[in-house]
Amino acid sequence: MEKAINYWNEEYKLNGFVRFSILNKKNNEAIGTFEIFKRVSKVDKFNNFLILRLDLRSDFEKSQIVLELLKIIIEPLVKIFACSKIASKVIPENTERRKAFQNYGFIQSYSPLIGDNDQKYFNYFVLPTN
Repeated sequence: MEKAINYWNEEYKLNGFVRFSILNKKNNEAIGTFEIFKRVSKVDKFNNFLILRLDLRSDFEKSQIVLELLKIIIEPLVKIFACSKIASKVIPENTERRKAFQNYGFIQSYSPLIGDNDQKYFNYFVLPTN
């Protein structure tokens, strides 16, 4: 366990892969997590993007709640990681999340994110840079 904690501490110091818990303010109960890392790629358009992964308990997967979370986390993440390009996967079936991301200003990317194994991953939304 100590090795795991040290790993996360190092990742945090390096602005690498960082994971945060999301707590319900009403009862201090964990309702999800979000993870972020700055991606380096030579094979797709997602080079130097912050990749945001948002995992929420299904009863909190409502557009207004997701939008509220985005309003809380995006600006600090841009500042901490010194990167304004953000992408997050939003599957077509998740209409609540899609609505929230679009209301925040994210737009759907039709370019695939290409993994280390050359697999193409679709359904990413990106936040246009200023």
